[in-house]
Amino acid sequence: MIVGGENVSYKELLAEIDKQKRLRDITNKDLANATGFALSTINGFMGGKRFSELVAREIRLVLDINEQKTFQ
Repeated sequence: MIVGGENVSYKELLAEIDKQKRLRDITNKDLANATGFALSTINGFMGGKRFSELVAREIRLVLDINEQKTFQ
């Protein structure tokens, strides 16, 4: 996946989402409610079983994860 001109791995994105969830005390159910996706979709995405650019974009919006951010 390309984010801000940098190649960002799915694992790195998941790690940043997990970090933000812990900092904000947000669950997958909260993300499902905030994004409008089914809980099973969020669980699949977060579990590494189902990747979707749309789901990634919506989660980044909810958690205010800048698309320009590089993950290291």
